[in-house]
Amino acid sequence: MNLTWSPEAIDDLLSIRQYIAQDDPGSAIKIVAAIVHLVEQQLPRFPHSGRPGRVEGTRELIVPSLPFIVPYRISGDGIDVIRVYHASRIWPDQL
Repeated sequence: MNLTWSPEAIDDLLSIRQYIAQDDPGSAIKIVAAIVHLVEQQLPRFPHSGRPGRVEGTRELIVPSLPFIVPYRISGDGIDVIRVYHASRIWPDQL
């Protein structure tokens, strides 16, 4: 399956990296790389591996050992990564 990152998801990754880099630049790079690696390795092979999403029509991939959740949509032969949220964030009603 094809995997596409939305502009918002890319912005989220950049924001995560910038925030963490204020205290630990090395960890910032590793954390973002871990999120990207998980998404790009797992979702194309196992698109239904995420739990059903809080927003209708979505699924959520939990990032193990990190406080991040990646909401995504399966559409036809593709997977659309919608956002990358910190687990403590209040979720919007729609994505």
